[in-house]
Amino acid sequence: MKQHYYGLDIGIGSVGWAVLEVGADNARILDFGVRLFDSGENTGSSETKNQQRRGFRSTRRVIRRKKHRRMRLKNFLCHIGLTTLDAIDKWYQKNELNIYKVRSKGLDEKFSPEELAVSLIHISNHRGYKEFYGDQSEDAKEAELIKSAITKTKTIFAQSGYRTIGEMIAKDKTFCNPNSKDCALSLCRNHHGKYDYMFLRKDLENETKMILEKQKEYYAALTDENIKNIMDIIFRQRYFEYGPGNKEDSTRRYKGFLHTIGHCAIYNNELRGARHTVIGDLFAVVNALSQYHYYETETGEEADFGIVVKLVLEYVLNECNINKTTLIKLLKENGIEVIISSATGTQDINKCIKFLKPIRAAIEQAGLDWSSFISEPQLDLHAPSRLHRLGQCISSYITPSLRREKLEALGFVNTGFINNCMREKFSGTANVSDKYMVEAILAAQKGVRVGDYQAQVNKQEKQERKELKRLPPINDKDVISNPVVFRAINETRKIVNALISKYGQQPAIINIEVARELGRSEKARKEIARAQINNQKIRDEAANKIKELFGIANPKPAQLERYLLYEMQEGKCLYSNTPVEIGRLLTDDYEVDHIIPYSLILDDSLHNKALVLTKENREKGQKAPLEYLHGERRTDFKKRVINAYKHNKISKKKYDYLMLESLNNEEVLKDWKSRNINDTRYITKYVAGYLQQNLLFDSPNKKNVHCINGAVTSRFRQIWLRDSKWGKPEKEREETELHHAIDAIVVANLTPRYIELASDYLKLRAMKRAYKGLALLPAEYYAYLDKCCKKMKKYYYMNEDETQNLLEGGRIPTIVPRLFDEVSLRFDSDDEETLRERAKTFYRDETFANGLRLPLVSRKQERKYRGAVVSSENPVSLKTINGKTYQYVAKKLEKITVKDIDKIVGISKAARAQLRAAFEGQKEQYSLGDYLKSHDIPALRRKDGTLPKRFTLAIGEDIPVYKKAIESGIKKENTQLWEVKSYYCLEIYKDTKGNTRWRGIRYTDIKRKDKKLYLCCAYPEDYQSHVMYLFKNDYIVVYNRKGEETKRGFYQAIKALSQGQIRIIRDNNAKAEVISLAQSCTVKKYDISILGVIGGEIKCGEPYSLLTDPGSAQGTSA
Repeated sequence: MKQHYYGLDIGIGSVGWAVLEVGADNARILDFGVRLFDSGENTGSSETKNQQRRGFRSTRRVIRRKKHRRMRLKNFLCHIGLTTLDAIDKWYQKNELNIYKVRSKGLDEKFSPEELAVSLIHISNHRGYKEFYGDQSEDAKEAELIKSAITKTKTIFAQSGYRTIGEMIAKDKTFCNPNSKDCALSLCRNHHGKYDYMFLRKDLENETKMILEKQKEYYAALTDENIKNIMDIIFRQRYFEYGPGNKEDSTRRYKGFLHTIGHCAIYNNELRGARHTVIGDLFAVVNALSQYHYYETETGEEADFGIVVKLVLEYVLNECNINKTTLIKLLKENGIEVIISSATGTQDINKCIKFLKPIRAAIEQAGLDWSSFISEPQLDLHAPSRLHRLGQCISSYITPSLRREKLEALGFVNTGFINNCMREKFSGTANVSDKYMVEAILAAQKGVRVGDYQAQVNKQEKQERKELKRLPPINDKDVISNPVVFRAINETRKIVNALISKYGQQPAIINIEVARELGRSEKARKEIARAQINNQKIRDEAANKIKELFGIANPKPAQLERYLLYEMQEGKCLYSNTPVEIGRLLTDDYEVDHIIPYSLILDDSLHNKALVLTKENREKGQKAPLEYLHGERRTDFKKRVINAYKHNKISKKKYDYLMLESLNNEEVLKDWKSRNINDTRYITKYVAGYLQQNLLFDSPNKKNVHCINGAVTSRFRQIWLRDSKWGKPEKEREETELHHAIDAIVVANLTPRYIELASDYLKLRAMKRAYKGLALLPAEYYAYLDKCCKKMKKYYYMNEDETQNLLEGGRIPTIVPRLFDEVSLRFDSDDEETLRERAKTFYRDETFANGLRLPLVSRKQERKYRGAVVSSENPVSLKTINGKTYQYVAKKLEKITVKDIDKIVGISKAARAQLRAAFEGQKEQYSLGDYLKSHDIPALRRKDGTLPKRFTLAIGEDIPVYKKAIESGIKKENTQLWEVKSYYCLEIYKDTKGNTRWRGIRYTDIKRKDKKLYLCCAYPEDYQSHVMYLFKNDYIVVYNRKGEETKRGFYQAIKALSQGQIRIIRDNNAKAEVISLAQSCTVKKYDISILGVIGGEIKCGEPYSLLTDPGSAQGTSA
């Protein structure tokens, strides 16, 4: 049976895929396609849409909690008979709002009940900063600002002798407003990224206690019990670990971070274990040890890995530390030599101990005996050791008071030890569960390395679930919380499952390339984009220079490369340091040399290239520069390279290539080659692990999923598809989306076997060129060819004759023998009939040829009732005056200008006339605050003595908006403005004359009721019958009155309704175009599967029902 090799090109918003059918003696492209989808990003923002929604939700939650706290406090003060709600409101209306002065007064004299109330309310609104670990900010810069602000505030407070924060702010000149005698309130309020002063929660708690204790002398209602309740109302704060809402409510959506822990990568039903535990440290050490090699010093035989593990783990528990030096010394003392590889992916044992060292310090500083802790069994999960329970507790609970409570519940009663544990920042999980880590450690003590044990577990898991042939839904909460990554992986999952269902067999190999942007933040992607723009700018400048010097209008990539290297090398040959004659730059006098032969490390970037004299390149041959250069030339070369690196003129990678002493260093070359071929980023490893662990493979190999570096894909695409439009250095991004499928086909061909073959082919070709002109190739060539054939037989079970034929063929070997011709056939045919006729000749398989179709991308439809329909981030107040809707906006009194006077609502004609008189003869920017200051008026008062603080302005006239009422916590009359220009869909309908007509359905025209959508807008007067609704990415075909097809493509958006203009993307095109619908046309909608197969016509059902009672749904029409 033939095997299937999958190639996947996974990006932000796209997945290119390809399937190769591989038999014993032949292979062909079975299928390919592209899936496009919305990435989930919020374009133009550094945050994803989810992050932005979370930020708004968090702000609403803070406002709601503050209001709830304020109301509870007011109600309690009324309940104990201290004051009334009306009395509190009247105090606010008649008094200035510098509450800091009021608060300082209450330390020494009797408050009025209302003064006490407003002071307590003010403190409840501004409770101060509660530090957990000194500072819990993740942003190092912000953490430093917070720390500086706290220090500054503490210094002023300590030196001034003030008793409370309120007294300090009210009286100290630091907080004095230079324009008045009042304190500068702006100095007391901090914003993200700007912290002037930081007032601690504990200082405000002390102030509140002092005020209440003083007022207790005057008010019998302030009993000890009532004071305790007031303090609890103001300062009680839910534990961070439990999340918002009632922690006993199992139905709440957000339950705290302890409920977001992901599942084990090996045992999917187990939760991940905490990283900062004794088990986490020991597993990390064992994992690192598994990647090293050990030999008996005396015999040279391989040492018992189990003995190594037991020695090291005993040392780690006693010393709480391990590094490469101590490891080498420890094993040497026991007659064992360790070989530590520097290969990519090798774990650094120096970084394994994260828990044991700090916890030992905390234990011993408290006077406790460390040996009593490590004498307990550490790997028994049924009776966990004290160390393991400690690590779990500190990792799970970060709020100090809750952590203290939990530690005491575990039996840790030593106050000094608990205090030491309060500031430890243990967080994060391992990728696997405690169960798997313990099993892997125990297996290692028996001599089984972690990788081998994982393979055993995976094999056993697969045997137990043979029925599982498809990828399960993603349940990793870390991935789910990142919408950009989740959507890309989830669409990949759907594609793989669809391919397995379509062809009825499991893949043998899956090769994946993951876009380097995926998994990066918006900021990081913007930096990459800026770097790409800058690189393009440099290339454009080089092209212009070549045009100016040589008259070449469109220089080839190789010519651009020469000029760029000329600039980088300051116009000199890199090896000889001889000046390059710019006029002869593009002649045969100069060549671009691979510093390290490309065949050895597969790096074709400028990092591995040098502009040199042709003579120098010929003499260097297949050597490293330092092997070729001798004496003073070698010394001078090294000095120039070091100097260039110091001054950032060459990269670290290029520096390493240039300074390599010898090409005989196979370990380094192997490492470089691995880095250049494989993608080792976390996100790529995650995707590979997800595929490897959850699929059955039609192959006996242990590893069936391979991660390919994008640079390798690009290079081989240009090699294999050279001389076609698909093999250009720059992809056809502007014209078609099919370039994703091309990359997937290339990726599918890049199995380890064929990458190795390509590498050997290139070296043999270089040797042929070096011996060009000789009648017979030397023995060196045939010796290397024989070595390659034996290597491929040993490691990849390839027949030696087959290997030799491939290596001596005319093209770099590919799994698909005639890849160039096959890509041309499958991608460049104009119509299906031509494709099938050509395919019959090419494949000599009529059945297969007749089943072929032209490629068609698949676009994910967007039908959810969601989108940017809210035009304002914040709720606003709307009022209807004389049948017209206005937006009400509050504006501070001192900022009122002459243009605001006519918009002010709720004032008398006389008051409006007085305001006009105040602004008479003044400039437009002149404000009411300027007037009060120039006339030395402290404040405006109404006739009843109350102080207006702001005016309400009516903005706009007859605002055409949809009003959505805001949930409880904000004024009932407040609403959100819904953008009327946002269309939910386009409806195609027939009018009374039988013509095709259309209308836009706005988000504001749709209501949700009982989980169903309803229309709340009237039907057009000529409406006869519903035909269909069109949503973004629906596939449509337009026919004229004769039934002839005129246009087809993916519907995108409305362009101009009155003219019947809509935007569509034709089949595989990358850009949308505008088409016009005619009343005589017929529009049909067709199903497109995830694999890009056109299905049958989609007959739309009944239209949305008309909602007769709009007020009972989500909102009401304005």
